[in-house]
Amino acid sequence: MKTFALPSVFRAPSVIFPDGRRIASSGWDKVVRLWDADTGQELLFFKEHRDRIMGLAFSPDGRRVASRSRDSLVKLWETDTGRVLHNLGTSNNTKGNDVHFLAFSPDGRRLAAAYVGSTAKVFDTESGQELLTLQGHSAVLNAVAFSPDGRRIATASNDQTVKLWEAGSGLELLSLRSRRQGMTMLGFSPDGQRIVSGTHDGAMEVWAVAEPAEVSRRQQEERETKAAEAKRLAD
Repeated sequence: MKTFALPSVFRAPSVIFPDGRRIASSGWDKVVRLWDADTGQELLFFKEHRDRIMGLAFSPDGRRVASRSRDSLVKLWETDTGRVLHNLGTSNNTKGNDVHFLAFSPDGRRLAAAYVGSTAKVFDTESGQELLTLQGHSAVLNAVAFSPDGRRIATASNDQTVKLWEAGSGLELLSLRSRRQGMTMLGFSPDGQRIVSGTHDGAMEVWAVAEPAEVSRRQQEERETKAAEAKRLAD
């Protein structure tokens, strides 16, 4: 067992690098620290947030770590140097801009952020550009996840729904309503055909979700509907 001499402040959950050789920690001291998992030695620390850090996420290749803070910013860091690559989102420190959860796409090229204000946003990790805003929930978002193939995004909310979105366009594909209390966690099965969600009252639910062919069919129906409406308005 290894013991790490962390600062005596509240800490957000630590995360382990994909290679298992390093660990990242963060907390109310506004600092992200990287540690050697074998020796317990502190390797780097990143300090640019203006408020306490509430959570971290690693890219699949371990080259980047994203941090979410009470300052409403998501920062994307280079893990080898501690350099800030991008400040994502807004520095408007209001309740609706707080981020509850972060998730990288399987290829690491996109980062999804679940916001307290009932929306999720997807960012390009190379450019820092906002690609999508996913709107449709009516309460706080607590979790977000990419499907294993990166083609779909799932979000979970206190409005008792899990929603499934097309990751390229932001089209809402499915809305799954639970009879339990608000959702707190979310994940896909390895084949992408099921979603598991956890709830405030301690339950777990498993949902069967659409096949890729069904996703394509729904997209085509949505396009045809929009095209018909545009034609009607133009006539």
